[in-house]
Amino acid sequence: MKQRLAYLDNLKILLVVGVIALHAAITYGFDGSWYLESYDEMASAVVDVLTVVLGTGWLFGLGLFFLIPQPAPRPVRVYTNAELEAIAAELPAAYEPLPMFGAATGLRPEEWRALERRDVDRARGIVNVRRTVSSGEVVELGKTTRSRRQVPLSGRALDALAAIPPRLDTPYVFAARRGGLFDLHNFRRRVWAPAIEAAAIRRPARIYDLRSTFASNALTAGVRRLRASAGDGHKRPDDRAPIRDAARRRRCRHRRRLDAYDNEANEGRQEGESR
Repeated sequence: MKQRLAYLDNLKILLVVGVIALHAAITYGFDGSWYLESYDEMASAVVDVLTVVLGTGWLFGLGLFFLIPQPAPRPVRVYTNAELEAIAAELPAAYEPLPMFGAATGLRPEEWRALERRDVDRARGIVNVRRTVSSGEVVELGKTTRSRRQVPLSGRALDALAAIPPRLDTPYVFAARRGGLFDLHNFRRRVWAPAIEAAAIRRPARIYDLRSTFASNALTAGVRRLRASAGDGHKRPDDRAPIRDAARRRRCRHRRRLDAYDNEANEGRQEGESR
């Protein structure tokens, strides 16, 4: 848990009290309105004092909100292959391939949670992202949304899929113990966090960082942009064939680059271990 900064809390409380006091003082200030007006000297003095306070508060007081610093952006974490293997070694057998698969495909957690075996096409080397998890329920993605796409499967992703223990009681690739929908909150607290601690991985080490790892590796491999699968949402059949062919060639090119990067990284690691 992040440590709270006491001076920021005090500054926020002070500014909130100041804003409330300014709004309350408007009624008694120069531009306030009462049904019954008083012209005695005491009331006039109060109005003059509150007018000065209001003017000063409007001119300078509200500007203090800009002194409250914004939270620092969340750092981008990229796992190394050694860290992914160390995390996988501490996970249960059913979830051991998860770190490698997430880092090799870049799927969001809510996407691979809803991934079914029928979405994986090993022959073509792709995984079809057709649904996601929203508010604890599986939601089908529309045909015209860019989230509905085909993601190329590199050799490392195929190896991770092959390592998943087969199950007949669930259609999901990564399912809960009883075969239902994967509960990410419980998994993060009961399985992922203990595995990170046991593997002595530097924190922060979030599940979503698997997607950042894929993005970093893809850019290093020369994959500049992984576009959504073309053809989805197009109305005219005669336009879909050439678009699909172009998408297929692009996926093959991306897959070759990712495989080349993985092979080069493995060779470099083996040379380092041999020394």
